[in-house]
Amino acid sequence: MKGFLHTLAGENKRLLKHKSSIVIISIFLIVYLAIALIFTAADDELADGILSLMSGYQVETPNDYTHYYEGKINYSSLSSAKDDAEIARQYVGNLDEDDSLVERYEAKTRYNSARRNLSITEYRYENEMTYENINKTAAFSIASLSVFSIIAAVGTIIAAAVSISSNDAESSYTSIKKIKLLTCKFISVLLYGLFMYVLGIILTILFGGLLFGFSEFSYVFVSGFGPDAVLAASVIPYTIASAALSFTQVVLFISIVFLTYCLFKSSVLAVGAPILTFVLSTLLSLPIAALDIDITKYLIFFNLDLSSFLQSYAPIHPGLTPAASAITMAVHFVVFMALSYILFIKRNSRKAQNTAPNTIAGEAAN
Repeated sequence: MKGFLHTLAGENKRLLKHKSSIVIISIFLIVYLAIALIFTAADDELADGILSLMSGYQVETPNDYTHYYEGKINYSSLSSAKDDAEIARQYVGNLDEDDSLVERYEAKTRYNSARRNLSITEYRYENEMTYENINKTAAFSIASLSVFSIIAAVGTIIAAAVSISSNDAESSYTSIKKIKLLTCKFISVLLYGLFMYVLGIILTILFGGLLFGFSEFSYVFVSGFGPDAVLAASVIPYTIASAALSFTQVVLFISIVFLTYCLFKSSVLAVGAPILTFVLSTLLSLPIAALDIDITKYLIFFNLDLSSFLQSYAPIHPGLTPAASAITMAVHFVVFMALSYILFIKRNSRKAQNTAPNTIAGEAAN
């Protein structure tokens, strides 16, 4: 155990001292400094526009009820939500083979949306919650989450490539030592990614409070988590929960980096593989989901980030649930890491076998 901790400490030290890690953290801090300067210099109207663009939420004044109204949910609203869900369910039930794939997909996503709206409406009704227009602090937390999750994910991908490609193993190492080494590399990269996320949460709370007021952190998000569950929390707990769900993509990206490097022994490909996976998931998710093939929901393209279930359009695949997605991600992770260990051990074993005859021949010559 002592040797494992010593190796882990060495990997952490090497990773944090690497130029790429320092650059990523510096970029992180510079971005937030720039955000602070922008909002400090902007007037209220410009700040509202920037927040609406970055967060996807309409920041409204107390007298502007374009998208929401302030007041408690009444029984009439609840009944209306139930009717909408029932109509959407019946429409899905009436689908047949003559309906196009587009019609099938739209019907199922509309049903999921209606179920999601019903869950939120029931929660507000049962808890006598009042609708409140989103304030600037709450909108900033959403915008900040999208910013730091992207920077942290890219930074961790680069860190993973740096870690796996540096001193991967001595040819004289036993299989046990190689397993320990790869495990230390994985944990050190995971800790680096976790550090980036924690830093992002701290900066979000700090800048959000300083720029828009700490008192506004009391705003309560009520968001669907999949079609039938609800996550309700004030700004800080909601930001932490969203970040925790988003961190799942970092874990999966690390496993993709490790597997790619162990397959091709190329840092460039190791960095490019998870980024390409993310890009393809953005481009291909909707077309694949529209094919209405249930088994496609287990593809990695739909299972990169659990925080996507908190977004209004989620899930993209009508048949996917948060639990199913979490299990699918876990299976992908286990398979990717198992293959990484196998390839990592075998590659260096072959290296040792190829080196041994040359060493023997050299000793004989001497």
